[in-house]
Amino acid sequence: MHRVTDRRRFPVMVSLALVVAVGLVFAAASGGVAQSSRLPGKGKTFVLGYGMWTADNTGIYITKALLEDHLGYRVEVAELAIPALWAALADGQVHAFTNGWFPNHDYLLEAYRDRVDIVSTNFDDSTTGLIVPTWVAEEYGVRSWEDLFRPEIVRLFDQDRDGKGDLLGCDVAWTCYEHVEAKLKKYGLDKLYVQHPISEQMVNFQVQQAMRNREPLLWVGWTPGWLFAVYKDELTFLVDPWGYHPAAKEGTVKAYGWAGGTSVIVVNARVRNEHPEAYRLLSQISIPLDDHNEWIHAQVQGGVTSRRALERYARQWIESNRELVDRWLEAAGLL
Repeated sequence: MHRVTDRRRFPVMVSLALVVAVGLVFAAASGGVAQSSRLPGKGKTFVLGYGMWTADNTGIYITKALLEDHLGYRVEVAELAIPALWAALADGQVHAFTNGWFPNHDYLLEAYRDRVDIVSTNFDDSTTGLIVPTWVAEEYGVRSWEDLFRPEIVRLFDQDRDGKGDLLGCDVAWTCYEHVEAKLKKYGLDKLYVQHPISEQMVNFQVQQAMRNREPLLWVGWTPGWLFAVYKDELTFLVDPWGYHPAAKEGTVKAYGWAGGTSVIVVNARVRNEHPEAYRLLSQISIPLDDHNEWIHAQVQGGVTSRRALERYARQWIESNRELVDRWLEAAGLL
């Protein structure tokens, strides 16, 4: 009886084992299908635009890591001058730009409005203006654009001794270069000062030198920027008492002569239908201004400049801000 019972159980046990084995294989296969369905970007390329400004990298590399890790995309970064970047975005050669900047890019949005979508805002409290070291503001009483008319202040900033003050300005390809020129002309300061178009990297170098050697310097600056992570209380924006700006909407110009800068995520309009999961994720991402400042500091002062280093830094930031990032992912339906 005992043996008969064992013999009867054996085939059943074998059958159960086979069922379990088949089930495990099916589960593994099903798991693979489920995993693939959770990675709708697998085998696809998603292109992020880089406008050659250090502040762009914050959004680019955090977004890149999330698109790769949670959607399976192969993400490429396209380096383009701003006008070319917007044109490529409108044509679909670039899928998204994580640092569209307004009001500076208003004219580009107007040109391509029917082919791009703004999906999220990072921050809307950026400041732009003319800056001097705080010790200059205190020692020479330079706190306003009006002070720039004083002959001794013109001489103070005349670095090349040609009789005109020197203003380190914006890259000539940026709209802020034109805005500064328009403001100088409007106020009559163009007869006293020359704006020197200069790259962001060169401005950073010149400011470091001036701060180190306690030399007077006048430049166009903004947040986010590494300066405001390194020299938090050592820089002074000059008040603009007249508030003229050639492109700002009425009532938006702040005390320093510019409207508050707004950073947005903008995508090609076709992304919504062609990459819906990526569209939902991009619609949730919003990186605060202070984090942009810290990122730029890491790039300029910490040597986080290679793509590999930026990607590593992005994933460290994601882990350090897990609660915030998980809210994005949950709202996008990815958790």
